[in-house]
Amino acid sequence: MVDGQAQSFYFFDFDDNVMYLDTPILIQNTMSGVIERVSTGQYAQIASRLGVPGEWQDYAVFEGSYQHFRDIPDEQLESPDQQHFVADIRHVIESKRPDEWQAPSWEFFAHACAKGRPLSIITARGHHPNVIRAGIRVLKEAGFITAEPNYLTIYPVSHIPARLELGDENLHYTVPALKKLAIIRSVEVGLGTHGPSLPHQFGMSDDDPKNLQLIIEAMNECKRLHPDKRFFVFHMFADKSVKLEVLPLDPP
Repeated sequence: MVDGQAQSFYFFDFDDNVMYLDTPILIQNTMSGVIERVSTGQYAQIASRLGVPGEWQDYAVFEGSYQHFRDIPDEQLESPDQQHFVADIRHVIESKRPDEWQAPSWEFFAHACAKGRPLSIITARGHHPNVIRAGIRVLKEAGFITAEPNYLTIYPVSHIPARLELGDENLHYTVPALKKLAIIRSVEVGLGTHGPSLPHQFGMSDDDPKNLQLIIEAMNECKRLHPDKRFFVFHMFADKSVKLEVLPLDPP
């Protein structure tokens, strides 16, 4: 256990929340077999329209749709820098202005790094945690953050070992369910590491409205277990943010 004082813990989703990356999702035309690349933002807009009469009725996801959100096997790599996450971060910071790739939670993320706050990355990606670290290290080397994160946990919840650690033994859990478990687990790790009796605060930042409910549910479960701690949810938009504190359902 780390001796010391109460901490503010920062939990982040990464894509479209901390950074806008060009990592593509692949969709396939079921009639022609042609594969097209769409951004995460585009996919969020069209996902519910795939296979539905209209512009996207002939398109669907397939087994390789998320291959760029997974690691390239080591035997196929000439250098670890070729891993998609590392290469995508390097590409955007070298080819775009900071205001083009810095997403709504960037300032919170950079602040947490600079101050050494315990920080968790909870993402739907399926990379090895070491690949997540390597990608973020590129930001430090380029001078966009003053220090590498003081990592509490890294949960890429599509990474098989992460799923197993979270209890998904049959690999049937959905990404939202896994993110919820990762939040709860990260709170427990934080309390175990920094002292369960101190008045810690925990905050989770995410850009996706669909994730807001699962984050609130996770934080509500943590509040029930640890009523003396404070839990916050940050819903980030392009031009504003909403900060919610999760309070007891039956406050004194």
